[in-house]
Amino acid sequence: MNSYNQYYVNPYYQQQIPQQATQQIQNGGFVNVRSEAEARNYPVAPGSSITFFNETQPYCYKKTMGFSPLDHPTFERYKIVKEEIAEEQQADAEPSWKADFDNFQEQLDDLRKEVQALKAKARPSTKKKEEIKDDAE
Repeated sequence: MNSYNQYYVNPYYQQQIPQQATQQIQNGGFVNVRSEAEARNYPVAPGSSITFFNETQPYCYKKTMGFSPLDHPTFERYKIVKEEIAEEQQADAEPSWKADFDNFQEQLDDLRKEVQALKAKARPSTKKKEEIKDDAE
């Protein structure tokens, strides 16, 4: 019986649950091309994606190949549009911290003035208390 157990393996214990690895498309980087046709014909490895920048027109393209060599690649086209930032927006954006700082500085100055006023009021009352003590003696 020992030799039987030695060679007989219970299939229940042998069974392993297959683990599915999540496959992610890998970024293959950026390539400069002179036309859309050049980007479409550029070879892309399975499981990869490449971004192309057209040197002659304001377009970029993204070509992605699935994991199977039998998959057809997906091709996306994006138009590149330059946005102008108005000088007023730039001026407003740059010193945003300056407005907060100026507001804080004003509050600090107001507090300093209040403290000085309180100190000034406290000094005469201290003298009055001292005078009252002197008069009492």
